[in-house]
Amino acid sequence: MSVLIGLICSLFICCSPFLSDEENMRLFGKCNNPNGHGHNYKGEAVPGLRA
Repeated sequence: MSVLIGLICSLFICCSPFLSDEENMRLFGKCNNPNGHGHNYKGEAVPGLRA
């Protein structure tokens, strides 16, 4: 049986240039990281197999 594995990495930075650093942190929390806030996703599928 063959299994297809897919990996997806997402990264985003939430901030507004119209707000101060403090306002951005209060509004966006941990998503307001200058290095970005991301997630890694892994998906597996078996060709021909119905879910």
